[in-house]
Amino acid sequence: MSPTIYPKKADVVRAYHPTNESALVANAGDILRPLRREAEWPGWIWCADEKGVEAWAPERWLRYTGGRAVLIRDYNSFELSLQPGMRLTVLDEESGWVLAALPGGDIGWAPVDCVQFIAND
Repeated sequence: MSPTIYPKKADVVRAYHPTNESALVANAGDILRPLRREAEWPGWIWCADEKGVEAWAPERWLRYTGGRAVLIRDYNSFELSLQPGMRLTVLDEESGWVLAALPGGDIGWAPVDCVQFIAND
């Protein structure tokens, strides 16, 4: 099986509205405090940054060392608000979510079940 190559195009097939008002923005090397896991989103962990901002983060993007979680790549937890009929450019996919760009340039996360990937266009 060959690896997925990004970016890919996708159409929004189901509306999605963000569940978290604040976005956690952090850089590779920043330390996050893991707080909890939830069965609904395996592969994601609820974390807090040094300022106390809390959000979900992909667990595969964290390296645990000395009881701390260190980001191994830049991360922004911003979630996109989606409506059916929108077209996205998918930049990455992680544990049931896509990181995507809207035509206007906003970049954020949305559940993968809200989109349908478009065959090579």
